[in-house]
Amino acid sequence: MEHSYDLAALARNVIDAAGGTMGVARKLGYSRQRVHYWRRRGVPPKALSALHRALGIHPSTVRPDLYIDAVKPAEAA
Repeated sequence: MEHSYDLAALARNVIDAAGGTMGVARKLGYSRQRVHYWRRRGVPPKALSALHRALGIHPSTVRPDLYIDAVKPAEAA
């Protein structure tokens, strides 16, 4: 079963909870434009580590598509 995620919505939720576009940009040392782009497109994989270090947010919170559960539920027989 494939999952569909709204990566932009996940990014917006995290950014808003962490102080908004400008607040996150300051905490990460990134430009406001870069963080604003994430609000529209989602957080790119290469930024996940910085986001985790600066904000304490697990990468799977904003990019669940990159973190597949190692254990799958048993299928019905």
